[in-house]
Amino acid sequence: MEIRIDIPAGKAPVFCQYDGQCQPQPAYLQLNANGYVFAYSSGDIGGGVPASVWHGVDRRISLRPITAGYSLRNYMESAEFRALLDRYYAGADDEWDGTATEDAREALSQIEHDCENLDCVNIFSAGDWVEYATRDELAQHGGDYLRYAEYLDGLCDADQMVEGGAAAIAKALEEKFGEEDE
Repeated sequence: MEIRIDIPAGKAPVFCQYDGQCQPQPAYLQLNANGYVFAYSSGDIGGGVPASVWHGVDRRISLRPITAGYSLRNYMESAEFRALLDRYYAGADDEWDGTATEDAREALSQIEHDCENLDCVNIFSAGDWVEYATRDELAQHGGDYLRYAEYLDGLCDADQMVEGGAAAIAKALEEKFGEEDE
């Protein structure tokens, strides 16, 4: 069986939090019976499990929604991960009950353990990120909210990100400085 790995991009590629929700969506690494492996956040509010996962045909491994992109990519590109996938798929059964050999179960268990230990990012709201922004700094960027927002977004370290990126920061800057003018 050919194993195809879809490696995600971005600082926090499995992070998704919908407006009005107090927590991010659940995130997973999924091993499909056909050899397709990918990471994603669930689009379902309130949970839900696809039938293929429920019946054990496809396997879903929990990821922390704030898993760092660089950590997830390094793991998914590693020879160790590839070897574990080879062991898993060699002994996995795509029947409805998802039975597998002992070696396949051990490989899956190791992948689950590895996923629990991936690095995470700190995710900030745009409002928190612009708390200490000043009019002087805005002026240094020509009074252009988006230009200043791109600068502020660029201040994030590898393990930090602002939810919504520069566009959200620009909106928060407009709100902040618009309120000060009133």
